[in-house]
Amino acid sequence: MPGKITPIRPSEQPPDISLCRRCHAEEARLDVRNEALGRDCFFKYVHTKAIKRMESYKLRKSTTAANAPKLLLALSGGPSSLALLHILDFYLRAQAEKPTRAPYSLIVMTVETAGFDGAEAGSEFLGKAKARYGSYEYVVRPLSEALDLLPTMVNPEHDACRASPQDETLARWVASLPSATSRQDAVEILKARLVSKTAQDLGCDGVLWGDSTTKLAEKTMAATAKGRAESVPLSLSEGAAPYGVEFRYPMRDVFRKEIVSYTQLSEPPLTNICSLPRHMQVSASSKNTTIEDLMVQYFESIEEGFPSIISNVVRTSSKLEDSKLSVGFPECSFCLFPKLLDNPVIQSQTSQGPNLLSEAASLCYGCQRMLSS
Repeated sequence: MPGKITPIRPSEQPPDISLCRRCHAEEARLDVRNEALGRDCFFKYVHTKAIKRMESYKLRKSTTAANAPKLLLALSGGPSSLALLHILDFYLRAQAEKPTRAPYSLIVMTVETAGFDGAEAGSEFLGKAKARYGSYEYVVRPLSEALDLLPTMVNPEHDACRASPQDETLARWVASLPSATSRQDAVEILKARLVSKTAQDLGCDGVLWGDSTTKLAEKTMAATAKGRAESVPLSLSEGAAPYGVEFRYPMRDVFRKEIVSYTQLSEPPLTNICSLPRHMQVSASSKNTTIEDLMVQYFESIEEGFPSIISNVVRTSSKLEDSKLSVGFPECSFCLFPKLLDNPVIQSQTSQGPNLLSEAASLCYGCQRMLSS
């Protein structure tokens, strides 16, 4: 009859849009790739992404306490690497409650770069992490120790500078580089080499980096802009790296904004330990602006509205062929990546410039640009 209202049966009730789309029980806390998730489902989502990337180290019948893989987790002081430590700690504690053995053991390391990149003192950050995750061995290495990995770095006519403390020698050399991009590039290479050397010294089977999808996209584009495109397949893909130890990126399928949300929703919040990334507002004309700064600003601007672009950059870089880069080419004496290109002009500028690099050093194109531009 006109005006009659037909009651909706309970099974036909419209879904409550404030509930989690997965469990339909918990209140939705945030939108994750167009899916409203509650806190617990969001945590499960992030954990699954990371642990799935660790399957190459999963427990096997032949695994014993003596031959279980030993992994070095590199903490940078940011939310991504700390979130990775939190996830692996949760996973390993859960494994310890089962009759089976833990599939691997962890050593946590940070590189002390205070004075080089404006970061918080590594020892202070690591102390906070150790207070919360005290079950692991912790290692701090000053960046100045990387000086010993570069015997050709200082020109013989500058041997006198080795009489100074290592941190002063390295700081003086980094400051002599021609641009902010060059200085940041050199520090990142030295950090990677020092972490890898420490992993080898400690008998580790691999290095775990906390780089997110967003970070890997930034590194891919920055490497291309700096003349290091040929190193992308080796440096950002998982597996053997030119430093003699495997690199793994368990957080490579998680966006930076998702990791930030993860650190904020943890109880107690991980933000009590790490510093969150600041909103980037940089000027391309500033002499202190690096290529990395511009990449961070760019991907920060598209992460919210166009995350598929970021995923495509990382997915494409992971498909690049690297087999031909591993054989038949001499390695660069600075970054250790295959030296595929020679540029006599840049090489000449490098050897005649104010840098302390030996003229006899065999440099890749990217390192030649780093030292001359």
